Amino acid sequence: MKKLKNHAVLVALIAAIAVIGIMSGSIYAKKDQGTFYLKDLQGSRQAIEDAAISGELKDGSHRTSFRIEKGQVKTSTVLFEQMQQQTPKRFIPGNAKIMNGVEYDISNTGPLFEIVARDRRNTIPIPIGTATVNPPVHYNRADQKGNSVTYTNALEYGLAKIGDNVYFTLPTTTHYTGENGIYELKFSDNWGYRGITGDKGQEPRTVATFSLDRNKDNPNSSIEILGLEAVGSSLALIAVEDNQLIIRAYDSISGKQLGETIVPHFYLAGRDRASSFNNPSGDTYYENYEAFSDHDQNTLNLSFSRSSSAEDAVANNNNKTMFSFHLSSEMKLNETIKESFADGEEDNFSGMLAMSYRNDKLYVVKTMRSKPKDESQLQYDIVLPKRFMIYVYQASTLLYKGELMTDLNDDNIRAMNLSPLPGGFGYSQSEYRYYDNLKIE
Repeated sequence: MKKLKNHAVLVALIAAIAVIGIMSGSIYAKKDQGTFYLKDLQGSRQAIEDAAISGELKDGSHRTSFRIEKGQVKTSTVLFEQMQQQTPKRFIPGNAKIMNGVEYDISNTGPLFEIVARDRRNTIPIPIGTATVNPPVHYNRADQKGNSVTYTNALEYGLAKIGDNVYFTLPTTTHYTGENGIYELKFSDNWGYRGITGDKGQEPRTVATFSLDRNKDNPNSSIEILGLEAVGSSLALIAVEDNQLIIRAYDSISGKQLGETIVPHFYLAGRDRASSFNNPSGDTYYENYEAFSDHDQNTLNLSFSRSSSAEDAVANNNNKTMFSFHLSSEMKLNETIKESFADGEEDNFSGMLAMSYRNDKLYVVKTMRSKPKDESQLQYDIVLPKRFMIYVYQASTLLYKGELMTDLNDDNIRAMNLSPLPGGFGYSQSEYRYYDNLKIE
């Protein structure tokens, strides 16, 4: 009788293994059967046939790589053997900035700025160095309280990276005078990590300097620094001078200025000095921007939020002005697009995914969130349906609009019926799929 029971257990075990094997085989067989197709919404798909758009849709369990080429979508899915921790890569002002797998965080005490670098290519961030920089600038504001100062943008906007070299400029407002510059940072080895003390690193190398003294006394002249970007081996300084957007390119080694491009009538919102100038369009712009460097094309693509009135600024954050600049000794503005995106609300978590100017066309890929018909059960904006949109412009005209259709929003089903929690919604990119590594080529 005991032997019979042992045989029964063995048979049951073999049956269970067979069921698991069949289920695993079924899951593996279906791994490439997810929803992926392109839906044309406006214009002809021929507009994207001379470019390829690729990327990944992934979470901690699997990754689906996709490529849109010649108007066709091809995919390939990989299942991970174990859950992988996913790290957000998109820079969100107020957070650290990740460049080439390394996270950079800036803090300041008085005139000294400290930049901490951590390797984020593994699950646990590992401190790899600290650098300091002290630009000789002066902050002058009559209503200044205590030691508080302001900047045009989060300090991380001033960081750019070429190869292993990291560069910094200070995002300064009209309240700064003195001398700002572009500095190549010199990092120590884990200085100050877990009580380890040592050399704070060498002094940063000054790549280029520029004066802020036009902010001193003349109410009709001003300069503000918005940020720094890297394009190939060049550094692009983004500034607003006398209500003009100015992009200056510098050689990262010699510091020589390669050229500059000027966009007139660029008024920053909330500036007293703007009333002293004639603003023919009535548009104002916000300092924080999204930047996409195309090293192959030697172009810098920027997107700014735009407002035409105070009411518009509150009601709609989908008004964008997009610029494409070619960086060289003969710098030029390739394209300017003013758009009011109407395909949903701006997705603040993902937002703009890629921009590229090639073949005399500006390609824009972004995600939008749309309101479902029944919103009564939705407690969190993060679970609103997300749309993957493709826009192609030429000569300021929209040539094509399409949507990559996927089953991404199926991930939201488990969160749609959640009741509000005291601690908020525990969103994790390891559990909810997101788009990553978008490229236009």
